Amino acid sequence: MAEILEVEFDVIGGSFRNHVLKDLTDAKDSDVDFLMHILEKLKLGDYLAVLTDARLQNIICKLSHDNWKTQVQSNLAEYSNGSAVNQLIVLLTGVASLQLFVSKNWTGPIKQSVNIFPSLSSYFSSNEEMEKWVKFNLSANDESVYNLIRCPETLLFAEIILQDLQEQLKDCITSKWWLLRCLRVHQLTMMERNPIIHSKIFKLVDEIQNSDSLKQHWQLHVQFCVEVSLIYIYYHEVTKAKQLLLLAQDIIGLDVQLSSALGKRTYYQQNALPQLLLKVKRSDKIADIFLPNESLISDSFLKNITLKDDTILNEIKFLNEEDNEVDTLYPEEQVIILALSSLAKKYFSIDPLMHEELMTYFDFLLKQTKVWCIQIQSLMHRCQLEKTNSRRVERAMMQMQELVDCTLKEDAPVIARLYLFYCTQIPPYWMMEKELADIFLSLGVNQSALEIFLRLELWEDVVYCYKRLQRRQRAEALIRHLLETEETPLLWCLLGDATDDESCYLKAWELSSHRNSRAQKSLGNLYFQRKQYKECIPYFQKSLELNHLQLEVWFSLAYAATKTEEYELAAKSYRTVVGLDNDNFEAWNNLSNAYIKMKQKERAWKTLQEALKCNYEDWRIWENYLLVCIDIGAFEDVIKAWHRLIDIKGKHMDEEVLSILIKAILEDMPDIYGHPASKLRKNALTLLGRITSKVTNNSKAWQLYAKLCLNPEGDNNQETMERALQYLQKAYRSAIQKQNWQKNPSSCKEVLYHAKELTEAYLHCQKSCSNENLTKQLLSSASLMIKSVQAAASKEVEYFPHEECNEITTLLSSLNEYSSEINSKLL
Repeated sequence: MAEILEVEFDVIGGSFRNHVLKDLTDAKDSDVDFLMHILEKLKLGDYLAVLTDARLQNIICKLSHDNWKTQVQSNLAEYSNGSAVNQLIVLLTGVASLQLFVSKNWTGPIKQSVNIFPSLSSYFSSNEEMEKWVKFNLSANDESVYNLIRCPETLLFAEIILQDLQEQLKDCITSKWWLLRCLRVHQLTMMERNPIIHSKIFKLVDEIQNSDSLKQHWQLHVQFCVEVSLIYIYYHEVTKAKQLLLLAQDIIGLDVQLSSALGKRTYYQQNALPQLLLKVKRSDKIADIFLPNESLISDSFLKNITLKDDTILNEIKFLNEEDNEVDTLYPEEQVIILALSSLAKKYFSIDPLMHEELMTYFDFLLKQTKVWCIQIQSLMHRCQLEKTNSRRVERAMMQMQELVDCTLKEDAPVIARLYLFYCTQIPPYWMMEKELADIFLSLGVNQSALEIFLRLELWEDVVYCYKRLQRRQRAEALIRHLLETEETPLLWCLLGDATDDESCYLKAWELSSHRNSRAQKSLGNLYFQRKQYKECIPYFQKSLELNHLQLEVWFSLAYAATKTEEYELAAKSYRTVVGLDNDNFEAWNNLSNAYIKMKQKERAWKTLQEALKCNYEDWRIWENYLLVCIDIGAFEDVIKAWHRLIDIKGKHMDEEVLSILIKAILEDMPDIYGHPASKLRKNALTLLGRITSKVTNNSKAWQLYAKLCLNPEGDNNQETMERALQYLQKAYRSAIQKQNWQKNPSSCKEVLYHAKELTEAYLHCQKSCSNENLTKQLLSSASLMIKSVQAAASKEVEYFPHEECNEITTLLSSLNEYSSEINSKLL
């Protein structure tokens, strides 16, 4: 059994050694020979030879059932009931079928198709009828596979073995892992994330992760971690993906960090500036146990197009020559770095800084000894980034054309192309060509993009393209022509997209026997675009009942619920979004807003903390967090949030929040944890120092600074009093800087109030001052200020409303009394 296990591990790891199988006494010689033949063909990547072998065909062609799928399942189940060798033969034929499907639709080279299963074609009168039956059997939850997939029968055959015969293959340790790969490939042939496949995948992940035999084989353990992390990324669960990638790094002792070094980016750059650089630290243990398979690694499989720009260099030229050189990493190390870049791309919005960080990953990987899949995926990522850059978009287009053409060439062997395929996110051929068409659209070459969409039968993109070209009638005519051949729910939905006709979506809904989530989503979107939010909600809800993995529909439902003030529904929808995509900061932020509307401010506080974990740089989230913190009494968090807002925006001012914070500290209110707020006085003084250094003309900030500066118990020394006086002087000066303050009742009251406070501070300082000259100076300053304010305000007070007039008159009377007191002291 140990020999069988080693064979399984070699096959799933993608590296083949020459096995001499001994001590297989329970197996027939003919079966052992058959197994050795299969292994030899798998090693060469000749999967077709495995599937067309007469011995396999004889097994699956025994006629006993009317249904081919049932017949094959029954025959292979009977055959696998023999020895462990028989089980392994059945497993490897399923592997060969899956690998052939992948090579036909992902990696190439594309060769002319042959009749792989004559027993299947004998059931049907034509190939078209057979393909239709196969695709129907591959559909799940009314979601069909892409119409132009090549050799779909090989995927079906692989699923019969890897899924339906899982019980018969219980002695094969890697059978569940191969099923996981098969389901992932099946999912990628669909245009939407399928809930049935989703649940099967995550059930398998849990089962495989608990396998002790996997953890003992470090190389396979790393591959598994990377593969599953990419699955998590696909389903938006980036936190779990990050955990697995950290585990993979820990297994082989790999540390990947972004750093910087002096270098030049342009031809005309005179001075070297700091440039981003990827620093990789490696453990010695990997070199001791890793033996690379040279047949799977080559210096280059694909042309890396040079950037031909008159300003930007093809690559950064670092001053230190050592920074221009990159150590060659082992393939397992490279796929971890590639997965980390995919995680970063999913985790953060692509702003200019993030664009540069990602480019650093891909430039690093493209300097490595090439594994075909890693090179293809790195170039693909680079094209996606460069298509929005005017200086690089031409290179992106040319490189994308190379990527599309590479599957037609035979410059790399099949087995080398498939090496570490499942550790990357290489798109299938139709998505690769779609990416090229998207680049054409970004360049305004709409006709070329349209031709690709038409050839690939990507009808949704065709409709979008026609709408962009202002040719809706052409889109409608095309879809109606297709409906004459065959009516499908998707085509009726697309007709609705082209015509904005509600009846088309209803027809799609009826045609699908009320199972098509796309029809309900389209109806919802139709009302959503018309801003009929109440009407769109039931359609979104029905669509999500059928397929709960539609992230954009959950967002739309939540937004519509917020607009109609159905905050319970909005909160539930946003909770689902963060359940699917735990690191979606917008969803966390919007969830907190829903909680605020529901008067559940503590829950809003906690959800905003989650939003900040996802995006630490968005000032809008920090501002919302600040407001919620002050509402619930989290005063320490208020100070931290305010500091962060100043870090991000340069300055921030909110008089109401600042007033509440200072009042809480001065009155020693308990915070959310029951701690006295007075303990934060020192922290608040530091904050006010930052605020007033950035916002120098806000009278309220200076006034509160003065209040906080003074000891609330009244025991203040001369230095403290003078500092408070200075802050009050600045508060007064800031208030009178407002143009025509004396003509505005609120501004007039503000100035008079500051004048009153400042006068009181002058008198207080004068009492504790022993210097007679300084005392007279303080009193003179107060007297002059009062006269100036009284003269300006008295002229306008009679024109103010009655209530305002009374308040201002009272303040003027108080100032008049202070003036009399000051004059008496000056005499």
